[in-house]
Amino acid sequence: MTPPTPETQDTFGEAQGLDRSPLLREFAHVLGPIRNVQQVLERVGRVVAGILNSPEMLAFAKGVVQFAQSMREWQKWIEQAPEQLRVALKDEGVFPHPQLSLHDLNSVIQEFSKDGGAGAVHRLYTLHDELFQDEAFRRSLQCRWQASGRWAVLEQVLRAHELGLYGVSIPAALAQAEGIVVGAFRHSGQLTVKKLREYLLRLRKSPNIDGPVLDQFIDDYLFRRFVHGDGAPLPRFSRHAILHGADIAYGTKDKSLTALVWVDYLLMLVSSSRTA
Repeated sequence: MTPPTPETQDTFGEAQGLDRSPLLREFAHVLGPIRNVQQVLERVGRVVAGILNSPEMLAFAKGVVQFAQSMREWQKWIEQAPEQLRVALKDEGVFPHPQLSLHDLNSVIQEFSKDGGAGAVHRLYTLHDELFQDEAFRRSLQCRWQASGRWAVLEQVLRAHELGLYGVSIPAALAQAEGIVVGAFRHSGQLTVKKLREYLLRLRKSPNIDGPVLDQFIDDYLFRRFVHGDGAPLPRFSRHAILHGADIAYGTKDKSLTALVWVDYLLMLVSSSRTA
């Protein structure tokens, strides 16, 4: 065997020293855990399964299923509700939250039979008030609102409502509702009312849910036009009149509840649409 020359010995020494290179050591550190591809795939599978079976994801999936069932019951109730009751809800500018049970909704009809439209509307406001205080509902609501990325704002909206600061909770909720629709369609640029209505229609059609009461709420109240200083009575619950400062008497508990219902309804609708 030919003895190494000084030159070859230097080269051999450098080669032996490669395993001590900080760069290669880091490279080996990165590649080390993934030498066994099958093991890596199994590990990834366990991680994914853990995420899918996490309490948060299970609560979210359960909420979507419950929402679909609630919407079927809600549509059935709307179809069976007396015309006079639908008119009363329209005149008040309110619609039922989709997570109200069929028993709850039927109690609205019963109140209508006893005390007419005023009794039915009062009963619906009471049901909404009780719903937003229910612990199980609040957990599902928080899960939805956190998933939307808007929890930091919506938590304060909810807190303002609980403190009776309705002048704060209502405009903040209405502004977030618009953002929810825009975010669902990744809209960029200026948003016109016409385009916002179009998005709402598409969002509601995609999971095949629609309702005349909500149509009336959107058209006759939420986006009803008004003109500053024309002397005409302001709409009872108008996003435009509130956010543009024309309506300064909007700060009531009932209207705050309606704004919260509207925001939560949109978040449920977006979740259902994405799942579909």
